[in-house]
Amino acid sequence: MNGIARKIILIAGFPCNLDLINLVNEFDADLFIGLGDIECPQFIRNFIGIIGDMEDVSVLKYLRNTDKYLEKYFNISSDFSTNIVISHYPPKGSITGIISGVKVGSQEVTAKVLSNQPKILFHAHSEVQEEYYINNTKVISIGNFSKGYYAKYDSEKGEVKLARVVLP
Repeated sequence: MNGIARKIILIAGFPCNLDLINLVNEFDADLFIGLGDIECPQFIRNFIGIIGDMEDVSVLKYLRNTDKYLEKYFNISSDFSTNIVISHYPPKGSITGIISGVKVGSQEVTAKVLSNQPKILFHAHSEVQEEYYINNTKVISIGNFSKGYYAKYDSEKGEVKLARVVLP
């Protein structure tokens, strides 16, 4: 990919389903960023991302071997070295870390948010799609694509829109 992508779609919880792959590949996006639990990233165009809990080791190998594992992409990182950060896990105690009615979250993510104070933290590992703040950090749960949830990020304008699509 040449230059920075402006129209970015963030997804998580994406099953390997041909209808869903075709659906997202038709989205108006320059880049897709996966926040984990993406079962077949090799079929999503212009994809980079991190892993979650549900992928097998072949997904990690694919992302590493093809340089699609996102550690840092312009102002977006998974290591908290930039102002825009992605994480599979929500911060511990967050209002968005909920799966099947159970609260989930990572103390490590909370500590990194508090010490690094990124402008935006996008996270997955949640059935909830919502935005809130931890101090000055906007925390955005993108939700789970298996329920139609995803997020749009305009890197040029710095705008985020939570979205939902009706699944086939």
